[in-house]
Amino acid sequence: MSQFAHKHQHVEEHHQSQDVRTVKKRIQKRITLGEKCIMFMILAIVVTTALFMISNYATIYGQNSSIDTLERDIAAQQERNAGLDLQVAELSDPERILHLAQEHGMELNEANVQVVTGNE
Repeated sequence: MSQFAHKHQHVEEHHQSQDVRTVKKRIQKRITLGEKCIMFMILAIVVTTALFMISNYATIYGQNSSIDTLERDIAAQQERNAGLDLQVAELSDPERILHLAQEHGMELNEANVQVVTGNE
């Protein structure tokens, strides 16, 4: 073999050895027991907080619906009271009372009239 062929063979062997790739084996990281406990505790806290918030929202919703119902009942009762106040004012009209008294045979005697105030 000539010297040139020898160098050429040596260069080819050198290139072939560089083409060999080293494969690194990946090491799978395992989750330790402490990390699992911490993740479980965080998950438990998140779930508990979520349940607490949902429970509070449900309670608030129930209370708001009760308040709305009571406000509607109060408004209806106020309307009834206003109607009854109007009826009391109409029925306590002195002219109406005098007219009914005359229909039942009563007469107005000015000498026997006594004024009564509501403060006594």
